[in-house]
Amino acid sequence: MDKTERLFAIMDALRRHRRPVTAAQLAEDQGVSVRTLYRDIKTLIGLGAPIDGEAGMGYMLRPGFFLPPLMFSVEELEALVLGARWVEAQPDVELSRAARNALGKIATASPDDLRDKIADTGLWPVLIGGQERALPLMSLVREAMRTERALEIEYQDEVGSMSRRAIWPL
Repeated sequence: MDKTERLFAIMDALRRHRRPVTAAQLAEDQGVSVRTLYRDIKTLIGLGAPIDGEAGMGYMLRPGFFLPPLMFSVEELEALVLGARWVEAQPDVELSRAARNALGKIATASPDDLRDKIADTGLWPVLIGGQERALPLMSLVREAMRTERALEIEYQDEVGSMSRRAIWPL
């Protein structure tokens, strides 16, 4: 991840939290040292990001940054929360993270800070079959779908024979 992507990721991480987040936690989430995180926070503040806090205390983003104000009905908000939580529970790690980030952006971009309402909806998706393990290949399948390309797979059937196929993900 390059520095620009990391700066946006830090903003997204701050957007998800209602209370100050320590530099150590942010650094761990971004896979960088605390020292690098401090430099990144300083860069963001220098670029005009409304970040409150300081080293040793934690950081938080003031509400209403980046997106224009949004208003959702109760039903719209419930639909967004339930859908995002379902996606978050799926074995696609990247899509799960994107759903979590999207909820954070929606919550803080609203005139009424919706983080508490999102946390208290009481709506949770029903997961049949329990928690599935992460499937890193899901991002590859989604990319093939977006670019309308076939994937070549190799697999072993029930009698142990290896087979190779080109498939078109739908």
